[in-house]
Amino acid sequence: MDPAIFKVLHIIGAILLFTGIGGLMGCGENRPHINKIVSIFNGLGLLILAVAGLGLQGMMIKAWPLWLILKIVIWVVMAVIFTMTKKDKIGMKNGVLILVGLGCVVAWLCIMKPFTGA
Repeated sequence: MDPAIFKVLHIIGAILLFTGIGGLMGCGENRPHINKIVSIFNGLGLLILAVAGLGLQGMMIKAWPLWLILKIVIWVVMAVIFTMTKKDKIGMKNGVLILVGLGCVVAWLCIMKPFTGA
């Protein structure tokens, strides 16, 4: 399969994930249909990110560099923070700010690919 397809799917997954994060701001007790859509976007985005990212990794990178491991760990942390925010363990404003900040770190890791020694 062409690596470009995996890259496009990876970007689509990120768009779905951040659409879910943005929708998190519209969640509330009296909006169960929004809660469901937000959760679907978030979960589907993470699934597509994982499948496309690991597929791309399998095709292009033979080793697991530190930036890639950190990226995967941050995606898992983002899923946990999303759930904690949705269940009101973390305030909505704080949760969304943390999620966007972690998303920026992931983008930096993906573009800059630090810790490679090059």
